[in-house]
Amino acid sequence: MRQLDRAAFRRQATLPAVFLPEPTLCSKFLRKLQHVVLRYPRIKNVQTSVGEGEKEEKVVLLTPESCLQTPLSPDDLQWITDNRGRMGTHTVSLDYHSYSPRAVLAAVLPADSDEIPTGFE
Repeated sequence: MRQLDRAAFRRQATLPAVFLPEPTLCSKFLRKLQHVVLRYPRIKNVQTSVGEGEKEEKVVLLTPESCLQTPLSPDDLQWITDNRGRMGTHTVSLDYHSYSPRAVLAAVLPADSDEIPTGFE
């Protein structure tokens, strides 16, 4: 039996993000700007990062496509700055557990495979 090389699935993804200094602002931000918040099943859309001055801050990850197609309005940007937040990018580490079984099978099966098995009958 061959063993799957899980290290082959390690990746770094840099995503647009909003850095919020107060954790209480996360729920307000998620409600206000839910149309641009990252929605990926195995990646948390709110993460913790060490900001300036070694103080922890919350990072809300945004979807790159959503930000390009529907950029943040001036009112949304003003809300972020009024609450001492800032725009930036955040690097997320992806590994084998970040992918769905279907994505893993698609990566390891030959490219000329017509179908990806999802179950055995």
